[in-house]
Amino acid sequence: MFSRFFWVLILLWVMGLAYCADIPLELNWDSANSFYYAPPQTNKSVSWSEFYRAEIALDSLYINDVYASFLIQNHADFLDNQLKLHSFELGYTKGTWQISGATEPIGYGAKSTLNPNHLISPDMDDFPYQATRFNRIKLSKSYRQSSISLALGGSVHNQAIGYAQWTYFGIKPAFTVSLKQEARGQDNHWRSPVSISSLNVSFQNELLRMNVESAYSYFFEMNKTHGHESVYALGEVDISVFDNYNIFALAELKQLEPGSESIQRYQGAVSTSFGQMVFSPGVLYNVLENTAYAKGYLSADYMINHSMRVGLIYGYEGSKIRSGKHSLSLQSSLTYDL
Repeated sequence: MFSRFFWVLILLWVMGLAYCADIPLELNWDSANSFYYAPPQTNKSVSWSEFYRAEIALDSLYINDVYASFLIQNHADFLDNQLKLHSFELGYTKGTWQISGATEPIGYGAKSTLNPNHLISPDMDDFPYQATRFNRIKLSKSYRQSSISLALGGSVHNQAIGYAQWTYFGIKPAFTVSLKQEARGQDNHWRSPVSISSLNVSFQNELLRMNVESAYSYFFEMNKTHGHESVYALGEVDISVFDNYNIFALAELKQLEPGSESIQRYQGAVSTSFGQMVFSPGVLYNVLENTAYAKGYLSADYMINHSMRVGLIYGYEGSKIRSGKHSLSLQSSLTYDL
């Protein structure tokens, strides 16, 4: 009880301070309430699910040479709500050097980062590969069009963690290339050290946005764990055909163990706008070993402004209308800058 009251006081103080001063504080709300109808499930042909998330974010506050950022989210269970610190960073800048301390989620890959009309879901911001929490100190050096970073720290789950990263920023055209080498004292699943090498390339102009990411993990032999490897690859593209037409496509491949079947995920969507309404038919197709899963949907969103939308989604899963699973969802994504 005291902890909850303490958090409320902190939030009221921060919001009041942000309102009186020029502090980049942001309030976010994401929700998806879904009604399902599945005729084959005779005992429970009708069901309901929901997801909602409230956030308070401080986006890169700079005061002289010191900068800070944090993200606070709600964590909802059956009857209660709790606030949790999702990420926090406090740093100091001196010329081209930066040093910061932070706690943050890290991992590889992301879901629909280039799709402006993506479906709201609980895992939409999760890392699909090698996700963990990193409590670290990071030292960075910036150059004209590149930067080098070295981070050291860890977590109880992964023990010691460290990485070195080099990033190059292109100007005309706008693109980014990032190389990263990470080492963890213990893998998320295998109780052995793991080395993770990754490459990320992104590109953007008026007609095309593209993101490609790949990661390779090597698990060292230790105790009962044999030395082995796993790979991950992600590619996504967003094409602006006309002023009010967009085509989005995504392909993801994940192979966790040598000799095992790969996990594949594909997604495609077309978006068109009429005034403040945006209509987007799309398809999701997942392959796990010899099992395929497909879902088609049609979303209709009302754009309140460029960062706020409310809409309805009809979805269908299955190969036959009478034996498939139908869904109707109400989703919203709202943002307010104080």
